[in-house]
Amino acid sequence: MGVIIHKEVNPALNSVNKRPTVARRCVELNATAVLAPHGSLCYPPSYLILRRAGIGIYVVRPGEKLGNNLNEYDKANAWEVAYSSFLAIKERIMEVISHE
Repeated sequence: MGVIIHKEVNPALNSVNKRPTVARRCVELNATAVLAPHGSLCYPPSYLILRRAGIGIYVVRPGEKLGNNLNEYDKANAWEVAYSSFLAIKERIMEVISHE
């Protein structure tokens, strides 16, 4: 793989559906690999959007520096997707509780 070729402000910052917004943008940009923060690959839809597009998905752990070598990162696996999905559900529950 090469170097990071595209950087932009996170398109999910002002979006209600944060995780799928980022995944769709990666597909629009024809990404071949994505470095996803730990906890950001919920199933569905984010993980499926990236998988169906044939994009390599790697997980960056908190505190890790970004580099150009994908071998430095773990490939996304079922545990990462389950953890991310749990976080997404928890966030939605907290939003409902805090708005009442």
